[in-house]
Amino acid sequence: MDAPSTSGTVKVIDMMGNATTANYSNGTLTLNLTESPQYVVSANASVAKANSTVPVGYVGM
Repeated sequence: MDAPSTSGTVKVIDMMGNATTANYSNGTLTLNLTESPQYVVSANASVAKANSTVPVGYVGM
């Protein structure tokens, strides 16, 4: 979620659009995973961008 040793909150949205707030600590968020998608929204976009890769063959606009 963020740099190590940081803490904060993020919004977690389920596939039905229900939003909850989740706390993270030491830069890590723990989620219970199921077959349903969960979307995590953070105010720290630079960390997300730095830890994301573009799929092979993707030609975005």
